[in-house]
Amino acid sequence: MDRETQIRIAVFSFALVFCWGLSWLAAQKIRTSSKGLLLAVSAGFPFCLSNLWILPLLITIGPALSGTGQLVEIIMFILSCIMLIITNMLGIRQTQESYRYAPANKAQPLQQVPTQIAPILIYLTVFQRSITDIAILLVPLGVTLILSGGFLLGKRRLDIKSNEPAPGNRAHT
Repeated sequence: MDRETQIRIAVFSFALVFCWGLSWLAAQKIRTSSKGLLLAVSAGFPFCLSNLWILPLLITIGPALSGTGQLVEIIMFILSCIMLIITNMLGIRQTQESYRYAPANKAQPLQQVPTQIAPILIYLTVFQRSITDIAILLVPLGVTLILSGGFLLGKRRLDIKSNEPAPGNRAHT
């Protein structure tokens, strides 16, 4: 992995940690039922970090474990392992915390919003891949659909009694 990619991974990691921290702090200030929903969105950021750090792990695991890795590859392998373990543990913990304040059927779709948008940003910023002209139009459309879908699913309420017939509409036996 070249030096420039390593720097972009570090910058993107710090940006994700910053967004995670800001959304978590904002959720701590809220005393309404929206706290759980914002905690759920915030819980998506550690999983974004985890997704980002899988690539350095995959690139460095072979050389590091075979004994042929250079010092920088071994350091990246160890750092990747630490990042994956910590981010997944904290992401699960924060997701569980969001369930204390909001129902899972509302929180889970919102938690997925950052994890669905981050791969697009990783592709474009970290790996600096070019996209076609049509993709320039489709990326914002895709992000808009992800955001609206997450919020629509988050607003949906689970009605346990919806499977029961309404009073007066019961079949006579």
